[in-house]
Amino acid sequence: MTEATIGFSEELKAHFKELKLEFLLYPETRVKKFKSLDIFYKFICKESDFWGDCNQGSVGGIRSHIYQIKTNLDNAMNHNDINNAKNFLNSAINLVRNNAYPVVFSMTEIGRQTKKLYEISPNRAEGFISYLMPKQGYPPMNGVNFNDKEMLTGVFYGFVLENPEVSKALTEDEIDARQGSIDSLQELVNQTMAEISDETQRVKELSEVETTKIQAVQTTFKTETDKLLTDAEVKIKELEDLYTEKLRLSAPAEYWKTTKSSYQKTGLIWTGLAILVTAAFLGVISNLIFKIEKQESVLKAVKTVNFDTLKFGILITVFISVGIFLVNFLIKLAISAFHLSRDANERLQLTHLYLALLNEKGVTTEERSIVLQSLFSRADTGLLKGDSSPTIPDNGLVGQLLKVSGK
Repeated sequence: MTEATIGFSEELKAHFKELKLEFLLYPETRVKKFKSLDIFYKFICKESDFWGDCNQGSVGGIRSHIYQIKTNLDNAMNHNDINNAKNFLNSAINLVRNNAYPVVFSMTEIGRQTKKLYEISPNRAEGFISYLMPKQGYPPMNGVNFNDKEMLTGVFYGFVLENPEVSKALTEDEIDARQGSIDSLQELVNQTMAEISDETQRVKELSEVETTKIQAVQTTFKTETDKLLTDAEVKIKELEDLYTEKLRLSAPAEYWKTTKSSYQKTGLIWTGLAILVTAAFLGVISNLIFKIEKQESVLKAVKTVNFDTLKFGILITVFISVGIFLVNFLIKLAISAFHLSRDANERLQLTHLYLALLNEKGVTTEERSIVLQSLFSRADTGLLKGDSSPTIPDNGLVGQLLKVSGK
């Protein structure tokens, strides 16, 4: 029964408190006290539940007695007349204070043992109660059937419980017999612990060795990683420098490529024009000689030296000289264009070679100076005698380029 269903009146609770209930936990001599009627009711309900399945023999008598106490408490709780409620409460208290069989409480060792024996055999519990708790007015073991093995067993349990020294004597031989097994087991445990200790030590040493190896691997890995990172940084720096250098030379390289094609086309034009002029000049000279041979008067005039023949000779000479000069000049222009085209091509190839050497780390600072002087020196046109490309000093343009590329 839960606390929510307990419904004693306040007046009845006050009456119970005035009674100051005290009773022995039979069959022991411990005293139980209650000041609260609700708590006392819960105590009786718990006892009723404990003995609820015991309905045979003397154990059934215990159950009936507890039920009777609970019934009186239920009547006291449900009765409207306070005087009648008090009478029922007093009856329940008198039954609790009986201090003899069948007032046996589950809180006692005999009570718990009685329940265990009853669950094994009701007759065994009957013999147990007959020996320890004879009914009022009857001698011990009254009604015991000595031909019933279970009853005699119950009497024996009661005798051993009442005389603990007998139980001790009975168990000493068993204790001695088991001591040897315990010693053997202890020896086995000690041996096993020693083996475990040795194995633990071996595992510990192996673990230390493996830890050392792992640390060595970690150190090597870190060293290799740092080296790889350093190499990668150097490589990236070199690639950046190479890319920067390529960006710096890409515009000149494109210029030289365009210049090469332009000069080559110009050279072809001048060559074609020289051929045409030469052909025209030769044609005019041939035609003029052919006409002079046909005109005898002219030949006669030529054989006779006078002002006209002299003027004619000078004109012919000037015409031939101008023609030869013009043809020679056109040839020089053509040769100069082809020369500049080849120079631009060489500078373009030198740029590619320079970038390739930079990629392979094959260019020193002095070599870079030489290469840059060659790349950015003035080209020789070939039209003027003694035309050459001056050397660019290191403290000039090349020096500045090297300073910028080294940053």
